Amino acid sequence: MPSPFKAWSAIKNLTGRKNANETTTTTTAKPKTPIGILAILDWIVYGLPLLVFLFFVLVIAGCLGTSPGIPNLYLVSLTEGDLSIRVGYFGMCFARTDATVGEACTSTLGLTPDEIASRVLENPSPSDALPSSLIATAKDLQRDILAPLFPAVGIAFVAALAALGGLWRLRSAGKASEPVYWRLRRAALALLFAGVALALMSALSTTQTVAGVKWAVTEVHDGLSGASRTAGRGQAVEALQWVTAVLMAVFAVRLAAVYRNPTSAGVAVQDVEMGPREDHHRPGNRASSMYSR
Repeated sequence: MPSPFKAWSAIKNLTGRKNANETTTTTTAKPKTPIGILAILDWIVYGLPLLVFLFFVLVIAGCLGTSPGIPNLYLVSLTEGDLSIRVGYFGMCFARTDATVGEACTSTLGLTPDEIASRVLENPSPSDALPSSLIATAKDLQRDILAPLFPAVGIAFVAALAALGGLWRLRSAGKASEPVYWRLRRAALALLFAGVALALMSALSTTQTVAGVKWAVTEVHDGLSGASRTAGRGQAVEALQWVTAVLMAVFAVRLAAVYRNPTSAGVAVQDVEMGPREDHHRPGNRASSMYSR
């Protein structure tokens, strides 16, 4: 049987305790921030570069081969007679409606229309003007109109991630002073946001360009020549570019926001690459995690 003193102590702990002024204060448990959902969301955000790289590779690889789904990743398609050409950034796919063979896709870098025709068409005849004319039009669109702006997006994104990774190595090795470290980190973030802006520009440019090409080929060309030439839009590539731009923007905003976490007592910095840093105003303390507040 518990003693009366232990029972009284338990009651005091539950109801409150006296301070130096003989006044009773009640202690309540401070609610904790739910860190489970926040941590899961951060893991998802930090995994977005994998999706960005995947979508980037799919867009670049469009019309470069006959693997499943690759011929359907094109910017614009041209059809005249029984010949259909799908145009990607660096390749084209050809199909004839009356042929017994399937699609043929090839890289078009540095090739003339005649060289392209000799690669993908069976027994091309010099007197047959239809394939040569359509291939020449597709090559002109690929070279002069459909500028490869989207590949520059991947270069900027990879460069920004490499710069941030290099800063993490310098910081962990103690080879970068505070002023230099912060200047380089701001430059890396600026490069990352430049890549985001370039991705948005590329997606908008692709959408407007292919819409203009479709209108010009279908409406203007048919009206002037009377030929039955049509054009189509590569909606899969357009969607991939817009999704890539949005994912890059989410990743960049979250990465910039998590870099600094001001507190009421000094400036406690939460580094995504190093974890909690010391509070410069209170060297004896460690900055608490951003999820523990």
